[in-house]
Amino acid sequence: MKQNKETNQFIKIKEVSQLLNLSTPYVYELVAQRKIPFYKPFGKILMFKKDEILQIIENSKVSKIN
Repeated sequence: MKQNKETNQFIKIKEVSQLLNLSTPYVYELVAQRKIPFYKPFGKILMFKKDEILQIIENSKVSKIN
């Protein structure tokens, strides 16, 4: 994936839920299950790298049936 300033930034959980079109509580579940990468600076707020979240989407491609 091409890196640029917009994708190589930290975003908060609300932005992740909007990006993935999932509810915020469900994103918290994914974090608790460690299914998505996250950062927690100083043990406080959850942060996510936008490029890592986009990579999850790209890696979840389902092949077509022939």
